[in-house]
Amino acid sequence: MLVAWLKALAIVTSVAGLVGATVLLHVRMGQGDSVLRICGAILSSLWGLTSGALLWTVAWIVTRVTAEPAPAPSGASSEAKMSGSTLGDSQVVATEQPASQAAGPAMADERPEPGRGLTEQSSRVEELMSMGAFDHARQLARDLMAEFPAAGELEPLLQRVDREAEAFARQQRQRLYEQVDRSCQRRQWRAALAAAQELVNVHPATAEAAEVTGRLATLQENARIEEVRELRDRIRDLIERRRYHDAATVAEDIVARFADTQAAADLRGQIDQLNRLAARGIR
Repeated sequence: MLVAWLKALAIVTSVAGLVGATVLLHVRMGQGDSVLRICGAILSSLWGLTSGALLWTVAWIVTRVTAEPAPAPSGASSEAKMSGSTLGDSQVVATEQPASQAAGPAMADERPEPGRGLTEQSSRVEELMSMGAFDHARQLARDLMAEFPAAGELEPLLQRVDREAEAFARQQRQRLYEQVDRSCQRRQWRAALAAAQELVNVHPATAEAAEVTGRLATLQENARIEEVRELRDRIRDLIERRRYHDAATVAEDIVARFADTQAAADLRGQIDQLNRLAARGIR
């Protein structure tokens, strides 16, 4: 109410100032008083406008001070949680973890929440599936079936969880299998071995894992040869830069970890010479 009165008073004051100025200009006075009329009209209008602006500013300040903060929307908390979950999900997809681990420890206790409706909790199952947390989605769907046995939509929901989980796992298996082949074609044996081991460990009872298992021994041997070759190239580079102590350290590492290789046999006789050069103060 106070704000409304202040705004009305501001309008009236401004209009009164303008009307007063107009009337003052039209008052019949002597010819010599024209300058005084004009000055009076200007001062009257300025007074009216200034007073109106001041009252309007006071009304605005009162409005801001007395205004109540808008209540936060009821969905703000759930949106914040979803934002955090989405972030966690993006990280899971980037590292391509197995579906059984995608949910993380924060979702280890997914259970029906008392007081929440069936529709809302079914939506939670959908959210878990979209995040790749199929084990948690499956468990929550089964718990909902036990809590709402008469709900006919839960059985199809559980079946869809199983279908999408299988599709997701099949996609992951195919990705790892193709990664093994691609790395082999590029002769990147350690990358191929890492993908093969992940495929066998995460998806053991599959045709892809069975096929890759038969190649593991070859991949392991080729990965060893690849690493030894890279270490020998590093030794040559260190010797060219006269860093004999570092070269000897790498040579000792090869002898310790790859004792049965030809490279280790060749380096055993060179380590002493490298150490002597290093002892003479040559790096």
